[in-house]
Amino acid sequence: MLEGSFEYIQQKIGDIIPDTAVILGSGLGGLVDSLADAIVIPYRDIPNFPQTTVAGHSGCFYVGR
Repeated sequence: MLEGSFEYIQQKIGDIIPDTAVILGSGLGGLVDSLADAIVIPYRDIPNFPQTTVAGHSGCFYVGR
């Protein structure tokens, strides 16, 4: 099931290979504003990916520098 998610994200980010992953909790979402060259993928577009259920969360997957 995760293979569909992985393939979709890989297609969107191309040759980028992240070396660090950060899962942001409530109150930390503003950190994504500091990303350079950000690629933003809404969770709803990612196959088999869980959806955000908390009000105020962006519900997006971010890749950037």
